Amino acid sequence: MKPTVPRNLTLLFFALGLIVLVKFCFLRTGGETLAAEFRTCGIADDLPQQLRSSSNKLIVVVVGDGVKDKTPAKARPYSSNYAQGWDLYEGVANAAKKPPFDAIATQVEIVYVDDGGDSRCAELISEEIVRSQRVIAVIGHATTGTTKVALKNYKKANIPLIIPVATNPELTLDCKNCFRLPSNDDVQARAIADYAVNQLMGQNVYLVWDESPSAKDYSEFLQAAIVELIGSKIKFKQPITFRPMNYDYLLKSISYNNTDVLIFCGYGSMAREFLNGLRFEYDGKEPPLKKPRIILSDGARISDINEVSRTFGFEAYLSFPGEKLSDRQQPPSETPRAQEKTKIEESYEVFGHDALTLFALAFKHVKGNLTRQSLRDALAAEAPSSDLFYRYKFARGENVNPRYFIYSVGSDTIVKSYDDMSTFFTDKPVAEVIGVYDDITSTDTAPLDTLARHLTSDGSSKGLIIVSDDRNPAVAEQHAKRFLERLVKSNIEPSRIDLLFGTASKEQAQLYWIPAGANSPATPDKHKQVNGTNLMPSSQQ
Repeated sequence: MKPTVPRNLTLLFFALGLIVLVKFCFLRTGGETLAAEFRTCGIADDLPQQLRSSSNKLIVVVVGDGVKDKTPAKARPYSSNYAQGWDLYEGVANAAKKPPFDAIATQVEIVYVDDGGDSRCAELISEEIVRSQRVIAVIGHATTGTTKVALKNYKKANIPLIIPVATNPELTLDCKNCFRLPSNDDVQARAIADYAVNQLMGQNVYLVWDESPSAKDYSEFLQAAIVELIGSKIKFKQPITFRPMNYDYLLKSISYNNTDVLIFCGYGSMAREFLNGLRFEYDGKEPPLKKPRIILSDGARISDINEVSRTFGFEAYLSFPGEKLSDRQQPPSETPRAQEKTKIEESYEVFGHDALTLFALAFKHVKGNLTRQSLRDALAAEAPSSDLFYRYKFARGENVNPRYFIYSVGSDTIVKSYDDMSTFFTDKPVAEVIGVYDDITSTDTAPLDTLARHLTSDGSSKGLIIVSDDRNPAVAEQHAKRFLERLVKSNIEPSRIDLLFGTASKEQAQLYWIPAGANSPATPDKHKQVNGTNLMPSSQQ
């Protein structure tokens, strides 16, 4: 009699076989997908070999978009021309030739990795890094988004992370192994907000931020912090996305609403494309439209961002947490001619330099067995040194020495430095716009009477009148004098009134009340400043 297999057992074997087959196909497909991702991220061969070689040297890994790597990442949300990791790499390479690192070069090697600015690549790279016991520290990454995803793995492995670029404050929350070198976006927001309303005297501010996947982790926090500081001055705010650019209606809105200051939070790839589009809303229009002055956040510091001023015609400024490496290293004897050759593309080179130098100094200060924990403890101790460009003292992952600069984009020079933010946006008075005349021949005295009342009620305050004619500065001066005479008739001393008159693209008069201690608006181009005493004949005073 031929033995038979119970039907239910046959079904069981069939089901088990099917499961094994599905699992095999899934693993094969998953493995192929992962291998393809490794190739796309440029880490299929070089990185594992470098991290797992038989060398007895410890490793510090430098990661960022555009870092000089044997196999660059193919995944890249934006052009490699805009990669800030390249400047990070150049700063590190500069420091690698100097005594602090040279003293430990026989014990430590540097591995450079390009993550392409892609979050998935950054995640895969960080997974490879934490598998190597030779890795003693990481310097990177170069965007907030890539730092955010990689940080999860570095935290678990207790690998000290020196952050030389990313500025989002949330990165260092509950991160005992983080050491951020530049000031964070809380400080940057204050610098941008102050420059917009207290220096440029913006009254009709438009805020735009980059909502692209590669930028939103950076730009969303920054724009929200700016809104919290100067929300009353921001008349409009709007996110934009990259490819396809959804900004046609936004460009028209900016010009239609007479925006005087435009704040852009995002990266340089988006900033350049957006502002290239915006210029066509102003160029060639009759009558000519006055372009807004523009403040770009630090992420927009790329090699050709100066075209915003030189080609697009905008008066533009850019916030940044550091000075240029070439400026910091410039010998006193260097001629002005040589200074003009400074590269516009320098961005985070200073912090790349200080990151490796700080690592080398901490490495040498460790007593006894060198571990990730002992290196972390050494980094946490303040170590002032002439080998560092800046001074660093860390508390909860942040450098407690705040610092931000405002650059003029056209000349790539610093126009304002911020190194103590404690007094900004507390009780400091702000100049107030009392009225604007679009017709400087207007006989409407209501705004002038309002200014007179403010000046009478506060004897320590002053008035400022800016008068612009579209052709003749003498006409502007004539009407500036007429406005002054009206205030003198209201018993206001001429010495309390400053006047700016000259030519601009369209005629306009602006009246400001300036309390004691408040900043006055910047002097417009082609305008002359005169105190009322010098403009009013003595017989009329």
